[in-house]
Amino acid sequence: MKKFAVFCSLVMFSSFGLSAVAQEMPTGIIAWTVQCTLAEGTTMSEAVEWARSRPRDETAPNRTVFRQPVIGPPNFEDNYDLRVLTYYANYNQYISRTQMMQPSPAVQRASQQRAKYMTCDPDTRVINRVRNVPGSGGYQAQGTTLVHGRLCTLDEGATVADAWQSIVAISNNYRQAGDNSLMQMSVRQYGPVQNRSGTNVLIRAINTPSGMANRIEMGNNGLRPLHGVDTSWSCNYPVLWRTHIINVREDD
Repeated sequence: MKKFAVFCSLVMFSSFGLSAVAQEMPTGIIAWTVQCTLAEGTTMSEAVEWARSRPRDETAPNRTVFRQPVIGPPNFEDNYDLRVLTYYANYNQYISRTQMMQPSPAVQRASQQRAKYMTCDPDTRVINRVRNVPGSGGYQAQGTTLVHGRLCTLDEGATVADAWQSIVAISNNYRQAGDNSLMQMSVRQYGPVQNRSGTNVLIRAINTPSGMANRIEMGNNGLRPLHGVDTSWSCNYPVLWRTHIINVREDD
């Protein structure tokens, strides 16, 4: 466990410490995700430009992003080019808006247009509950961010609430050192899970490209966010994604 802690401190945000004052875990929001492949001859820039220019109505999600691997999960780039994520405040909002999107001429036209740029695999659809750490995320996104992610499996007896308190400490430690990344904890609620056992949490840090580079250098320059921390999980190697912000509703 100590070796794991030392390794995590070098790779950026893995400062899984318990804060002096426990912070109540929020309800979080809903993130619907599917994995997609670009049409032959289509670039990511072209797909992003098309998606941003699409007209939207009251059925649109609160936020849509395209997530492109920089250093992706194992085998992802052998099968897909990007992930599409749409965010909703809760299940009531998700269900009501998606019900309004039932097959119609407008929906059919949108699907036909999308097929010119990408195809998405329905077998990869998942819904996660995402919790943002309060007080994190002071950066100003300008259309593109970098996302550092790590999938962790909780030790036997550890809970999601335990993981949340540790992630809050991560954010506090980095924020005190001058970092302004948004930190998130994501937990799968619906959709396929392959070759995994136990309870899994996905931990993310999100910032501008320059902000993320600064965060990485904090660990290289001696920041020890894991000092004195009991890490009640084991994690995969970190991954890095480039996220293109497609739309944000004004009432989000």
